[in-house]
Amino acid sequence: MTTPPIPIHHHLVPATAPAMPPEFERIDSSILGGLPHTISPAQGVRFILTVPVGLARWFNEVDPAAVISSSTDFADRLEGRAAPRLIVMGGRRLRGSVPLVAATRTYVPNRAARRTGVRFELFIESWELHSGTLRSAGDYGSFLNLGWRRVGEADLEFEAPPIHPAVVTRLEAEEVEG
Repeated sequence: MTTPPIPIHHHLVPATAPAMPPEFERIDSSILGGLPHTISPAQGVRFILTVPVGLARWFNEVDPAAVISSSTDFADRLEGRAAPRLIVMGGRRLRGSVPLVAATRTYVPNRAARRTGVRFELFIESWELHSGTLRSAGDYGSFLNLGWRRVGEADLEFEAPPIHPAVVTRLEAEEVEG
């Protein structure tokens, strides 16, 4: 008898990073104007990339080409500081702020219309931020790749919940008897 998958297998970290879902609009953005970096994928929608650095100017002493945050390097050079964040604006309203976490789907709530619940869904694919990008405009090699989509209604297809192993055993016993 094969062992059924554990009920939480959907919540475990996969062996390989998931690909961006095809229903998302892809955005590959080079960061040339320094931070904050604004991306406007549609009328009335803005994503603003920021890095909270506090009052200290620690990044002025680091080589401008040095990578300070990357989706592929988990040894982040921000040394205990807050993670880079993507601020989501809808019109003139703040819709949400999400930390950059690679290969994850993030939902941005719709606070204006509570009945719909979610306004946008984001998929942060990859990024790389160089010290020079925090200082000033210029091509230091920094980039952000993400996907987004408006969320208007619920999905029409749902995944079946996992079956408890005791139920599987009972169903198999009923098939043998019947």
